[in-house]
Amino acid sequence: MRNLDKNLLEQLSGEMTRLYSDMIESERFLLKQKGALHSAHHLSARNLAHYLALRRHDVRELQSQLSILGLSS
Repeated sequence: MRNLDKNLLEQLSGEMTRLYSDMIESERFLLKQKGALHSAHHLSARNLAHYLALRRHDVRELQSQLSILGLSS
């Protein structure tokens, strides 16, 4: 693998890890609010927390780079 490819993959991996961490942090914050969430809505709330965390970031450049690698459309 060329160094450029390896460096790009490491960079993208780091960015994806940061996004994932933010999503999990948002989920934990939402789900620890006692009494604020009925158990029947747990999965929907988790999905919403992840979506809102993702939307806080401008991922256009990340998507462009992933697209080059065939990992996003």
